[in-house]
Amino acid sequence: MGSYVPTGRKKRNSISQALAEAERDHLLDCPNADYFLRAEALVLDAILLYLMWKGIHHGCTLIGTQLIPWVHATLGIQGEFLSSPETLMAHVALLLQIGVLFAHLVWSTSCYGGSPGKLLLGLRVIDIADGRLLDLGRCTLREIVGKSISFGAFGFGALLPLVREDHRALHDLMSQSVVKRVHGKP
Repeated sequence: MGSYVPTGRKKRNSISQALAEAERDHLLDCPNADYFLRAEALVLDAILLYLMWKGIHHGCTLIGTQLIPWVHATLGIQGEFLSSPETLMAHVALLLQIGVLFAHLVWSTSCYGGSPGKLLLGLRVIDIADGRLLDLGRCTLREIVGKSISFGAFGFGALLPLVREDHRALHDLMSQSVVKRVHGKP
C-alpha cells in the first residue's frame, strides 16, 4: 500500500535509490575512454577469451578421447553417443565456447558495465542519455550485432573513435552507449 505524499512535495528516495542516482551522475561526468585504452581492453579480452576457449577445447578433447572410452571399456556402458565420443565432445565444446563468449561479452556488460578487460582497465559501458547500465537486449545489439558490423567492414566502424570527438565507435552509436573511463589518470 502506498504512502500519502502531499501535493507539491516530492517523495523521498531510499538510500539505495539515491546512491544509484549519484553513481549514474558520476559516470556521466567521467571522461569518455579514448581509442587506445579501448584497444587495450579489446586485446585483454581477446587474450582472456582465447585462454578460456582453448581450455574448453582441450578439456572436451580429453573427455572425448580418454574418459568416455575408458567408461565404455571399464563399465561396459553401451549407447549411441559412445560410438563417436570425439564428435560428441566437439559439439559440447562448441556449445560451451558460444556460452562463454556470450557471458564474457554480453552478460558481463549488462550486469557489471563492461567485459572483464574493460572492467580491469577501469572502463564502463553506459547508456549515453541517463548513465544506466545497458539491458541485455541492448548489450546483445552492441556486442554481437554492432561489433560484427564495426569490425566487419574493414574495421571502419571500430576506427570511428579516432576521428570522433566523443570517442564513440559504430557499435556505441547503434546501441546509444558510451564507454567511460572511471578510474585512472585524467
